[in-house]
Order: sequence, then structure tokens, then C-alpha cells
Amino acid sequence: MQQNDTQSLRVKKIESDKELDEAMKMRTKVIQKNKIFNKYTFDEIYSEEEQRATKNIISEGFGCCALNEQGEIVSVILAFDLTFEPYKNPEQLTPPQQAIYKIRNQALAILKPQKKMQAAWVGYAATNEDYRRQGIQGQMILAACQEGFRKGIEFSVVHIISLESYNLAKAVGMKMFGYSESSDPSDERVYFTGEGNFSKDMGINALAIIDMSKLQDSDSKSKL
Repeated sequence: MQQNDTQSLRVKKIESDKELDEAMKMRTKVIQKNKIFNKYTFDEIYSEEEQRATKNIISEGFGCCALNEQGEIVSVILAFDLTFEPYKNPEQLTPPQQAIYKIRNQALAILKPQKKMQAAWVGYAATNEDYRRQGIQGQMILAACQEGFRKGIEFSVVHIISLESYNLAKAVGMKMFGYSESSDPSDERVYFTGEGNFSKDMGINALAIIDMSKLQDSDSKSKL
């Protein structure tokens, strides 16, 4: 696997439909390699419904992407108000995408934000495998949280689906909740429930909440 230096990457806001489309196509190729997505085609995952929803997200919220020296998008993350619903026809999504849709609504039901901009959903994250070991995903979460903080968002909810995101959540003191099993019946991994130790061979499907203001201090930034 090619090794790449995060110092050569440029993190920026997504500013056009073309940039969003490129980012989401990169994301689709990345998640297609995941066990629960690899049975679905590119077009089934990046469907018209998904394309409409991500455009709605950028219209109502924002996205960040990381570009390498060649100007290629290698990482992406999107964020939007938790009370906003970007999908019109979620039944058209693949089962794994429907599971993410449901867990986002679970977060809404649990947190019950009292006003707009009180809580944001930070998700749709994906990083090209050549850059994943370089810590760029943590930088992307920080970039999204900083942008959200500037927009007045108080809390962010992050979907925890990997050991990397779990370790990041612990490092910066995120509160984790809503543990559940895999959305795919064929996934035979043991899923972490918050008890005991979480190893790389296990799966995880949980939520984490971040106080935006606490992520602005230098100690939290250094951990990301």
C-alpha cells in the first residue's frame, strides 16, 4: 500500500456540485470494499436518491474534503442539522444505507434537540485506503466540528463504525451510546456493546456525542 503524508493534503469546504459528486464517488468506491456493502453495485449505493440527499445536505449543511497534491479528493465528511431530513424516499436505499438512516433518527429521538443548530449529524465519512493510516479522518472530523462551531452548532453526533473512530471518540472524551448489532445478517463478527475491550476483529455500531466548544481547546486538537 502506498504511504502518503497528511502534510501534503489540503482540507477545504466542498463548494460545488461537481466537487460533491467527485467526493461521493470516491466514498462509494471506498465503502464498496466494506463487508456489508460489497454485495451492492456502485449505482445501487450511489443511487439517484443518495445523490439528491447529499445535494440537500450541502444546501442545508456543509461538507469538507481533503485533496492530495494531484488535486484528487481522498477524504470526505458531511455535516447537517440533526433535525433536517435530506431523504425523500429512504426505502430506495440499500439495506446498509437504511440502517444508517435509522440510527440517525435514533440519535434524533434520544437527544431531542429543542432548536435548530443545537445538534448536527457528522457522517458520510470515507477516506481512500492509501491515506487512512495517516490520521486524516481525525483531521476531517475536527475540520467539520470547527466549521459547525463557527455556525453556532452546540453538539455533533458521530456514527462510530470502526476501531479508528472508536479510539478517536475515547481520546477526545466523546460520550458513546446507542450500541447495536450489525445491519447485515450475514455479518458474523461479534459486535462491541460498550462492555470489556474492543478489538480490531470486532464490529461496532454506536453513536458518540461531542460538545463542540470542548473540541476547540489545544489538547483536544492535538489528540485529533
